[in-house]
Amino acid sequence: MSIDEKIENTRKLVAEQEAREGQTWATVRALLGEIEEELRILRRQVDQKQIEFFTEREFAAKLKVGEDTIARMRRDGELDPLRLRGLVRYSSLQLERAHEIFGQRTKKKGSPRRA
Repeated sequence: MSIDEKIENTRKLVAEQEAREGQTWATVRALLGEIEEELRILRRQVDQKQIEFFTEREFAAKLKVGEDTIARMRRDGELDPLRLRGLVRYSSLQLERAHEIFGQRTKKKGSPRRA
């Protein structure tokens, strides 16, 4: 079942529950609409090649660090990859964030050496 079919099925279930239980489900319906809009935006960006996705190995290579470093950062919550059917993927947006993290770490390691 595609993500669009899952969203549509969820929308139908929400409508049924909303008819029975009122306001809470109206809130859920609104959130579902927001999720759909985010998904549309992401798809547009991917279609326009504005976002690329990388495996953990590719992501580590781009950052010039080991895969174990990326895995540790993921476990520690410093990186939040996408999980697609059990596969871990990182976006080009996350690559930018990781560059920032490594830049901050480099600055913290010590002050410049004096002659």
